[in-house]
Amino acid sequence: MSVTYDLSGKVALITGSNSGIGAATAELFAQSGADVVVTGLYADSGLSAVAKRCRCLGAKVLEMAADLTHEDEAWALVDQTIKLLAK
Repeated sequence: MSVTYDLSGKVALITGSNSGIGAATAELFAQSGADVVVTGLYADSGLSAVAKRCRCLGAKVLEMAADLTHEDEAWALVDQTIKLLAK
């Protein structure tokens, strides 16, 4: 059974989206029409590759490394998401 979703006009912020389940989730959201925020602990941890695949699916993408155990980095991620992807 195949299920499709229309997430056009939505923004998905997926933590840990540099690999594995997080990367697959980001790509599924992008494929479903959402703009996506891909984030992981380190900038060189695969974020660019995931962001590129999401862009190829037609999504606007914010790619940002952040350590979400640090409150200032978590807020910076939210602020950038709103600034760049809010409609």
